[in-house]
Amino acid sequence: MIRRSEEATANLERLDRDGSYTYNAKTFQFFLKRDFPAALRLTTAWTERYQLPTAFAAHGGALNFNGRFDEAVLALERALRLGPRDPFRAETQYRLALAHFAAGRYELAREWSQTAATTNSALPWPPIHAAALYRLGQIDAAQQAFADHMRRHPAFAASQIKPRLPSDEPAFAEARERLVASLRALGMRE
Repeated sequence: MIRRSEEATANLERLDRDGSYTYNAKTFQFFLKRDFPAALRLTTAWTERYQLPTAFAAHGGALNFNGRFDEAVLALERALRLGPRDPFRAETQYRLALAHFAAGRYELAREWSQTAATTNSALPWPPIHAAALYRLGQIDAAQQAFADHMRRHPAFAASQIKPRLPSDEPAFAEARERLVASLRALGMRE
């Protein structure tokens, strides 16, 4: 998969070196390689060149993976304003929930995660709203949210979280561990 993606990116660079799709493909390459500082540099240039929801959503993701959660919120909110009908809106909402959870703003994390799940219930991401409710001390509501997630995603397990949220930047890794610990307390299997 990585080789084919690299070939596609090289073809895009030959056709349109500074095109938005080329930035998107190159950003994806950095995410595959887990080079989050490079992804951040590239998405910064992308948002400076193109005022597109996709660019700001990718930038928000890169900011998250680099532990810059407050800046991620601003980029992701901008992506949502620019793209009210963006087909990847739920992904952007989820990234916003992740930024708020990582920053310890659990009520906002709950709200945005539930919004993302409502926008697209097929998202395969960990249920941040359940973890946020747990952190807020609303254990019954957290248990219900986790049970709802498991009905939609019965194969969901702890082993899926790090591959989907792979950064080892210290602040991000600590936030991921808080997320995992909260979901384990709600019955998440390994």
